[in-house]
Amino acid sequence: MAGVVHVPWYATGFRGDAIEQALEEVSRLSLRYGATSYHVYRWRDDRYRFLQVIAWNSKLDWERFWEGHKTHYYQRLHQLGAGHGGTLAVYGALMLGTAGTAVGCVCLKPEWGVPALVAWCLVYALLFAAIDYHWRRKAVTT
Repeated sequence: MAGVVHVPWYATGFRGDAIEQALEEVSRLSLRYGATSYHVYRWRDDRYRFLQVIAWNSKLDWERFWEGHKTHYYQRLHQLGAGHGGTLAVYGALMLGTAGTAVGCVCLKPEWGVPALVAWCLVYALLFAAIDYHWRRKAVTT
């Protein structure tokens, strides 16, 4: 089903030109997600008022473009209840763990580098699998 989406925007302060450039850039990126055309209109009587118009071949393409930021793992973990602080703590612990392991391998036992890398890849794969599992369970219950 083809359709056209109209998204009104209003810039605050003296940011009209910056918002116009940002809307042009984002609209141009929509072509990568399946949009067939786009236009950004700026009102002449109110220079802070904009209308973003994007034509799509399917509603699914539009939803992937508009809601794309909600499907990556950071947002999934946040929306599952960890919050920004909990999500940051998980990512921080993973970064510290991998960095500490790398430094330890370099300084103490370089031959442990490859097994340590494989172990951390498994940790990440299990974590992402757990997030996917809970994300799908949440989608089924809501």
